[in-house]
Amino acid sequence: MNYDVSIEVKDTYLYVVVSGEESLDSVISIWKKIAETCRQTNIQNIVCHGFLEGPGPVNQIYEFGKMFNELGIPAGARIALVCQEHELRKIEFAEYIVAKHAPVSPRIFRRLKEAEEWVQCQGHSISPNLS
Repeated sequence: MNYDVSIEVKDTYLYVVVSGEESLDSVISIWKKIAETCRQTNIQNIVCHGFLEGPGPVNQIYEFGKMFNELGIPAGARIALVCQEHELRKIEFAEYIVAKHAPVSPRIFRRLKEAEEWVQCQGHSISPNLS
């Protein structure tokens, strides 16, 4: 697995930065590390700012989404995914599959500030600005 992951504990959320080559194994490993940090810190809100390179085959994205619930991310977690324009379709598909199979609230953002505001805004709905 050829990737780097940095997890920083903020006041009310984890700030995760990932980079490297994308594969199903690396994505699973990254989210297991995030889940472990959630357990250790008792924080369930996550801002994930990722820059993984690679094709990310649709069948692997689907498998990851189905098994997301088994990775140990806390139920009720708010997960803000900050992505670049060229990743948007793939991330939207992953968000849909994860939301369908796991008791978490994923959302996609293009701007880090909006993602951070959303995960900290408990009980309120802030629509992402994808423009």
